[in-house]
Amino acid sequence: MATGFMRIDEECSKAGVLYKFFKDPYGFTVRFYRHCGEGWNQKEASPRFPEKGDEKVMKKGDEIAARVEKAYEVICANPDVTVTLLSKEINATKKQTEKALNILKKAGRIQREGPANGGKWVVS
Repeated sequence: MATGFMRIDEECSKAGVLYKFFKDPYGFTVRFYRHCGEGWNQKEASPRFPEKGDEKVMKKGDEIAARVEKAYEVICANPDVTVTLLSKEINATKKQTEKALNILKKAGRIQREGPANGGKWVVS
């Protein structure tokens, strides 16, 4: 278990593929680089965590974090809110809303009390 990073490094080293790890707020991303006959840019392609210039990677994480915080605010204001209403309030799909709720549950910030229909959210 937990050998993914080592296996990625080993296989990329064997194949001569450069890669970069990016730590996101809720996980990580691995970017693989192709050699297109122009040579490698070692500075750009060396494994590292994101810095200021990695806006694309950070943007998605920022969007998720903002959605999670908005969901938390709505639940604090209305613990009886349903997933459907919450989706409308935070302007997200049902799947995105459920992901935000799962993040809040795993973080221990909320929990569900009672049945799916008729229950309420308890804010920690």
